[in-house]
Amino acid sequence: MAHFRANGRRISYLRHLHSWTQEQLGSVAGYSERTIRNAESETPIAMQTLIDIAGALEVELCEIMAAEDYHSIVKPKPCVLSPPVLRNNC
Repeated sequence: MAHFRANGRRISYLRHLHSWTQEQLGSVAGYSERTIRNAESETPIAMQTLIDIAGALEVELCEIMAAEDYHSIVKPKPCVLSPPVLRNNC
């Protein structure tokens, strides 16, 4: 199972916005205080754990995942513009 790093400062910031301790966030997300501490210290953790923490904090995964790790799994698709529609104005 692959592990990824969280943006620990962002998780801590969002947790404080909820006025939660690490233990409280862990309880809402379904994990131990130690798991939250690991996420905030940017220790690599399982993707599902990151998804669950994001859900508990009511944010998108990309908001709490370390940018380098997020971009390693989500590759932007090239933007392909469709040709302009030509109208016959007769």
